[in-house]
Amino acid sequence: MFGYGVPWGTSLAPQLAHALGGDAEGLAAAVPTWGPTEYVRALDDLAPVYRPRVVVFVANAANDWFETSVDNTLRTVARDGWAERLTLPHTTPRWFPGRSYVMGRSHLVLAARELFAHAAEPTAPPAEMAARLLSELPRIGRPPGIRRSRMTPHLLAAADLCRRLGCRVVAVALPLDVQVHPGEWAKYRTAPQDLRATERLLTDFVDDARDAGIPAVDLLGPLRAASPGAFLPDDYHLSPAGHRAAARAIAAAIDASPTEATP
Repeated sequence: MFGYGVPWGTSLAPQLAHALGGDAEGLAAAVPTWGPTEYVRALDDLAPVYRPRVVVFVANAANDWFETSVDNTLRTVARDGWAERLTLPHTTPRWFPGRSYVMGRSHLVLAARELFAHAAEPTAPPAEMAARLLSELPRIGRPPGIRRSRMTPHLLAAADLCRRLGCRVVAVALPLDVQVHPGEWAKYRTAPQDLRATERLLTDFVDDARDAGIPAVDLLGPLRAASPGAFLPDDYHLSPAGHRAAARAIAAAIDASPTEATP
């Protein structure tokens, strides 16, 4: 949703504004490393300032189901302006005057980091997210309480905020690339696995949303229709074509939903 790896004009926010037409504007409020808890906090901060008419709440199968109860401060740390997973080994960097500015804002440093990342992983990115979805499905697919999805409490919290501020929420379920099209396995150089059982994470989230009176979109179908090519060729993020397909599906849900916030 942030638009990682694609030009700004082809990412979701401007594509969605274009699909809605008229004077629609899109604010990209997605931040790398944030999860469901941070989504609600961001809405609490931003909605009173920007007064959106519609808030698009996206549940990402790649990681959101694992992060529903883990605060980002326990997952991520910032070093020289870069986000890093806390699980990664690191050493204390040597300080010098202007280090944070040079290391965090230099395009040369960015290029060097990308080069080192590719050199450290010369063959193919790991298919760890798909494997994790399969292995942890019994845990993440059975939330406590009466809801089908462990994402639902965060969605309902966002809807409650919007209700008080006069906006409305549209729920969106974003699948993993290898859930969408078997050809996506080629980038991981891994034998395809049957992920059909994991699709219920998406459908449960959408069903919970609709039960609560919240319009919802499962992007599995629209992204399959846009495949192959809905995801970047070297990782699981959406390609421009994927952003465009997602924007059209979300715009249709917005257009079909009530114009007033549901009580």
